[in-house]
Amino acid sequence: MLPSRKDLFDIAYLLLLTLFLPLLSSGRISLLSQNASSFATMGIDVNFKEPLNPEIFFVLLPILFCLSFFLIRDRYRMVPRKKILFCLIVFVSFLLVRTISVFSFPYGELSLSFSYEGTESSVLYSGFTIYQRFNSILSDAFLMSYFLIAILFVPTFGKYFVTFLKFVLVFYILFVYVAIIYSMVIEMDSILHSMRYLIGLEEIQGPNIVSFTTNRNVFGFLVFLGFMAAMILFVWDKSFFAFLTMTLLFLFSIPLYSRTVVYLLVCSFTLFLLFEPFFFIRRKKAMAILLWSFFILEVVIAVSVIGILCDGDFSSFFAELVAKVFDTQTLGHRLTIVRQALSTLAYPFFLVFGYSRVPFTNIFSIYRNDPTLSILNSHNGFAEVLLHYGILGSLFVLLGIFFVLFLCWKIFLRRKDAGLFFLLLAIMQGCYALSEPRFLFLDDVSSILFILIYFLPILATSGIMTVPERRKAWN
Repeated sequence: MLPSRKDLFDIAYLLLLTLFLPLLSSGRISLLSQNASSFATMGIDVNFKEPLNPEIFFVLLPILFCLSFFLIRDRYRMVPRKKILFCLIVFVSFLLVRTISVFSFPYGELSLSFSYEGTESSVLYSGFTIYQRFNSILSDAFLMSYFLIAILFVPTFGKYFVTFLKFVLVFYILFVYVAIIYSMVIEMDSILHSMRYLIGLEEIQGPNIVSFTTNRNVFGFLVFLGFMAAMILFVWDKSFFAFLTMTLLFLFSIPLYSRTVVYLLVCSFTLFLLFEPFFFIRRKKAMAILLWSFFILEVVIAVSVIGILCDGDFSSFFAELVAKVFDTQTLGHRLTIVRQALSTLAYPFFLVFGYSRVPFTNIFSIYRNDPTLSILNSHNGFAEVLLHYGILGSLFVLLGIFFVLFLCWKIFLRRKDAGLFFLLLAIMQGCYALSEPRFLFLDDVSSILFILIYFLPILATSGIMTVPERRKAWN
């Protein structure tokens, strides 16, 4: 192992890589520009029709290269050569596929014809510029290299890394608390309106609950990540703070009513309360009884509320709930977007190699006759990966998903509750990706949060320290 001081420096290198790397795949950044996707709360606009500004992109590249070099230089001798060789093969194969895709994309003016629901549409795209091509290939290469560096070298860190991750998770949870408190002070009318809508006293859902974000779904995403962070802390430490956070975020998600988040948190929290006590029943009976008591309380409250609101007619309640879940206006609209986006894969070249982000964003906005980019993507993470990378590129993303499942299995063999709940979190993210492309590295800020709150903790939990060190960090 390297000296503790080296661990601290390398943790700093990894943190800076995590913060800066996703910016490479951002759109063109400007202040208050028009026809852009606006991060209104920060006064920054990002236009996804264009790649990141060259003056930012070419400054970031050497910074990322230097950070990667220092991290690799300190630790490559501590990693088995076979593991390094395998990662190099994956990286070179991915780079080859992306290079063929990007530089074989037609040059000059491109005319495409798509058919959707019997309607033929023609799209004229002005072309994929040289800078856009280099930006695309380098962004993809650095993104892949980050995950391979993490997989190779994070397991060589000492106990300070777990302490760092705990600090990150707690800091993020505190930020979510601040956002919730802010929304309860500033947007209480919207919260009450949402509650009245849920219990059937109002027919219209009402205004968004947004806090520091731009819309209800973004706020829901932040709450969803906070719930994940709390579950990981509970798996590590069995702390009351983590359990209290899970409970509060679960409760707040209901009036927030970002539907995907509500349903996922209801299911996940219920499963947690039901199954986690089985792992305490021999060693910590009091904890097991407490969690089962909360489960019974949740069921009793749910049954009582349903009984009061529906006069005991549970069948009509669940029928109405299913209707809300599969609301044709929202769900149908998203399915329409997904199907229309997938219809662009009628050309064999794009089906195999993909469009890349910038060409697809431009082509899809023209195809949908949406020059303002109010619809940025297909609203489905898995479809978006296929559209950007094609079948060949998607195989590498699929390999990454299998790697996460392997880590869950590896953790399960040592600590069954930790393995099961990391798997539960992975499934939650997969379900979320079916309606939002936030967990598959197609959004810069979401990528940073995913890495810090799930990917690095699962690498840590899968065994980055000796057994005595790990026990000391967790207990």
